[in-house]
Amino acid sequence: MTEDRLPLAELLAKAGEGDFLRVIAESVMQLLMEADVEGVIGAGRHERTLERATYRNGYRDRSLDTRLGSLQLRIPKLRQGSFGKPGIFNTDQGSQFTSPRFTAVLTGAGVRVSMDGRGRWMDNVFIERLWRSLKYECIYLHAFETGSETRAGIAKWMTYYNVERPHSTHGGKTPADVHGGTGFIKLAA
Repeated sequence: MTEDRLPLAELLAKAGEGDFLRVIAESVMQLLMEADVEGVIGAGRHERTLERATYRNGYRDRSLDTRLGSLQLRIPKLRQGSFGKPGIFNTDQGSQFTSPRFTAVLTGAGVRVSMDGRGRWMDNVFIERLWRSLKYECIYLHAFETGSETRAGIAKWMTYYNVERPHSTHGGKTPADVHGGTGFIKLAA
């Protein structure tokens, strides 16, 4: 959990001349936010417990204007949603997944382990083709600068892939033609 004391010598050194109260207020606010987040999460920073409700997701830097001056705060962000333990963990039969050390962790947490049979490479062929097409026809051709640009570009390409692009698997028809979809319905590739 968070350290319960304020290191006075560090605060004095950080404050320099005249900003001691502002630095103290900044530090106290930061400690209060960290304590509040630990209460919401149910665990301290880097602490692994079964009671953990969610996880941290970085910080947002914000300024808070006060009579003491502008406080520079790092507001903790939390992941949205709950990520409970899975009911089943499916893997291939690689040695890293079949080792007793790996499977014991899963079974100890009450997670069932399912392993694909040998030679099940066919299961991944279709999704691997989709990812290859997405990479070479969309992502590598466009220099997306932000996450929102990337999301919009991929959404546009997926619509093209499902509604306009003919597929040899479907005899030159689009997935929308074969499965009766339209451009407004998100189709599986």
